[in-house]
Amino acid sequence: CWSMAELPHCSPTSRATMADFYAGEAIPEGLVVVVPSVSSGFVAPMAVDLLLENLSGAKKVGHVVHTALLPMVGNAPPPQQQQLGGSSDGPATLVTAGEVYVVKGEGLVVVQLRSPLARSGRSAFRDALVLWLGAIKAKRVVVLTGADASERVESQLSGSQLRCVLSDALQSNADALKQLACPTLEPRTKTAAAPDGLYVHGGGISRRVFHDCVAQGLAACVLVHFCNAGDNQQEAHALVQLLAGWLKFKSAPTEWTVPTSWALSFAPRPPPGLY
Repeated sequence: CWSMAELPHCSPTSRATMADFYAGEAIPEGLVVVVPSVSSGFVAPMAVDLLLENLSGAKKVGHVVHTALLPMVGNAPPPQQQQLGGSSDGPATLVTAGEVYVVKGEGLVVVQLRSPLARSGRSAFRDALVLWLGAIKAKRVVVLTGADASERVESQLSGSQLRCVLSDALQSNADALKQLACPTLEPRTKTAAAPDGLYVHGGGISRRVFHDCVAQGLAACVLVHFCNAGDNQQEAHALVQLLAGWLKFKSAPTEWTVPTSWALSFAPRPPPGLY
């Protein structure tokens, strides 16, 4: 646990507004919000795609519109057309760099980020994100991220590659997460770059979003999976199964369906005849 005294000062600027981050339908207050960090191995956005593919009743309600999010647009895979308000038999529905979904049956808001942030706009993006999270009165903020496996310490080289970071408000969940093979992230030597000893190399904005949420009184956690560049489908599955086990999703399947969006992410496996 990191005390408030160890957290760097971070507060949303007075110029940030909800409209800077989100455009879409009104979102019910008091839900759990899942936010991926574009990070090592792209494992967090992959995990969100897996989550949306399998939870019943996921519906797109709006877009992330912040100017720091690098633009991206493409056709949604056919299985996602209904989630996006379209039809698998009708014209293609577009997906963008940032989208927001609500899963009412699970009390869940899911943010999907598919592209990285412009370096000069990261701070403003975090300000707008945390302001939006406060405005919808997020019950709990869960940040998913990958972390560079080459930066592990000795105690992290074997065993579970999952770790969690919990705010004071969520410390009571530490034992439940440990039982799901997700112990608390080991603190490291404090440095100027990480004065709290919280080291998530390759974790994108996850660490700073966590601090921003805590500074604004939001219950927050980071779920981390150590990974390398390349095919991280297994790691994405592990993150989602951890999330499902912890939050006890009612519509979680026994076997998770692989999202169509993963189909062209990686080259096909080598043919058996090669060996």
